[in-house]
Amino acid sequence: MSVPVPDVIGCDLRLAEEIMTKCGHTCVVVLTTPPAGEIEGELRVIRQRAVGPDPIIELVAARDGSPKGGALHGSRNR
Repeated sequence: MSVPVPDVIGCDLRLAEEIMTKCGHTCVVVLTTPPAGEIEGELRVIRQRAVGPDPIIELVAARDGSPKGGALHGSRNR
């Protein structure tokens, strides 16, 4: 019997791992960064998928803050 996989997209990574573990799933975490460079902030789950025999779940996480050192698309004072 397969165990349902909770939707943890948008959750803090640590909380998402706790939820998955409590449901009996094993997590594989993949960290990603945008091409613009390093970002500060909390790690949040942006994608999840089953990657192996039940119950292995891949969680893809990224930081939810702003890039270090300035704005993404120039000045806001125009």
